[in-house]
Amino acid sequence: MTTILIADDRRDTSECLEALLQKRGIVVETAENGCEVLDKIARLQVDLIVMDMNMPEMDGCQATMSVKSNPKTQHIPVIICTAHPMPGDEDRAKASGCDGFLEKPIEIDVLMSMIDQLLRANPALNPLEAA
Repeated sequence: MTTILIADDRRDTSECLEALLQKRGIVVETAENGCEVLDKIARLQVDLIVMDMNMPEMDGCQATMSVKSNPKTQHIPVIICTAHPMPGDEDRAKASGCDGFLEKPIEIDVLMSMIDQLLRANPALNPLEAA
């Protein structure tokens, strides 16, 4: 079974994504900032991370750099999302090592397509089960 970690400091965003992903048979874990992301991926088997760019304590780009610089977690695909994209945000996200970038509001079909593509491209991970 696929496990996705949703990291967003806005509880309503996390809950909405969690409900949509769970309907598709995905196990969901949540975090409110990048520090929690690093803690959870150290303790749990996570197949993919969907992370907000702007969070307190440690933002999405900083957390992604930590994920990607650790040999034990560098294989985990990371999708960074932002509600208020500024010029250069996508470039900054890509430079941090993310595997995908989405603007909010997130279109669930676009997100699911990206998740499916990233999981299928990574032989270290289980393929996403058909919805």
